[in-house]
Amino acid sequence: MRLDLKNVFPDADFSKQLDGAVFIDLGHLDPSSIAPSTATAEGGQFALANYRHALTLARDGRAEAVCFTPFVASLMVFVTAAAAASETNGS
Repeated sequence: MRLDLKNVFPDADFSKQLDGAVFIDLGHLDPSSIAPSTATAEGGQFALANYRHALTLARDGRAEAVCFTPFVASLMVFVTAAAAASETNGS
């Protein structure tokens, strides 16, 4: 599948690079390190970090919308655990 999205990095000046939707590569996961269709704590932390980053961009006026894939039900256990750990650690 070919996506018609520009790939940009989180520190990009969106006001100069954007003309429509973009894919923001946070660069915090090596795709070869994950097993597709397998729920893990690392995957939950990764998903939560992505979602938080997207919401922060929207909150700060750097994004007009956030599109995100649904969380897999079995992954929600790890996402919830990652969120609790993040709040405990002050992240």
